[in-house]
Amino acid sequence: MVTKKEMEERAMRLNEMLKEQGAGFSIACHEMWKDNALRPTYTLHDGCNNCSPNLYYGAWYDSPDQEVLSFLAEMAKRNMRSVDTHIFSQRRVIEERIMPRLVNGKNYDDLKEQGLACWKYLDLAVIYYVTDNDSLIHPEEMGGIATVQVTERLLSVAGMTEQEAYEAALHNLANAVDAMTLDSMVADLIGEREDAAGIQTVCAASGLWIVTNKDKIFGAAVLLFEKELFSVMSEKLHAKAAVLPSSVHEVIVAPYHRGNDLYNLLNMVRQVNATEISEKEFLADNVYYYDDASQCVRALV
Repeated sequence: MVTKKEMEERAMRLNEMLKEQGAGFSIACHEMWKDNALRPTYTLHDGCNNCSPNLYYGAWYDSPDQEVLSFLAEMAKRNMRSVDTHIFSQRRVIEERIMPRLVNGKNYDDLKEQGLACWKYLDLAVIYYVTDNDSLIHPEEMGGIATVQVTERLLSVAGMTEQEAYEAALHNLANAVDAMTLDSMVADLIGEREDAAGIQTVCAASGLWIVTNKDKIFGAAVLLFEKELFSVMSEKLHAKAAVLPSSVHEVIVAPYHRGNDLYNLLNMVRQVNATEISEKEFLADNVYYYDDASQCVRALV
C-alpha cells in the first residue's frame, strides 16, 4: 500500500504530463473514507463536470506512468459528467432511502474529520448512506447498488437533524431485514455437493442464524434494533441470544446459556477475525448481548 505523500508526489509528475499532452483534465490527491479506513485517492477534474471518479490504489497504480495516464484518460471518458446532485439533498429522498451502517468505533475521529454524520454506539460508530439502486443520478444506467455517503452538511441542507436521520434509517432497515439459519445459507452456497447433507446437519446443530439486510450490504446495522432483535432471536433459539459481529455486512446470532459461554464465543470471533476477515470487512473483536437488568445491549469487553 502506498502512502498519501507518495501518491501526491506522483500526482504532480502525472499532472505535468497531462498538461503537456493536452489531456483536458488534472488529478487531485486527497483522503477519503473507504473500506473501513481513510485512504488516499485520485480525483479527476476537468473544470466542467461535477461528477468524476475517485480512484483508489490498485493494480493500475503499479503500472508505468504512460500506462497510468491511459487508464486515467479512459476513466475520465467513461465517468466524468455533469449530474443533478440536488436530488440527494431533498429531505424526501433522504427519508425514503437513508440506511444505517456500523463500523468500528476506533474510526470515529476520522469519520468526524471527513464531515460524515456519525455517532458512537457501544464500541462501534454509526454512519449513513443513501441508496441509488434505481439510478436516480444516471437513469440510463440500471443495475448494481450505488450509494451516497451522508455528511453533516447534506443533512443540514436537507433540513434534517441527526436524530431524524437515525429514525428514518431504522425505519428503512426494518423493511429490509433478512434472517436465515446457517444451514439454509450453506445449502444455497454448496448446492449439490456430495457432502452437502452432512455439512448442513452440522450447521443445523450449531443453532446459528445469519442476520443482515436484503442487499447483503452493511447489514450488521441490524444490531441497532437492540431489544427487538434479541427478543425475536431468543425465541427462535430457545435460549439467550448473543450477537457476533462477523463482518460489516452481517451478524451471526448464537445461543448461550451461561456468562462463560459468551467468552467462548468471543474467542471464536477473534480467531475468525484474525484469520478470515479482511480489513475492509472487519467490524469488531467483541460479542454483544442484551442485559435484562438495564434493558439495553452491552458489549462483552
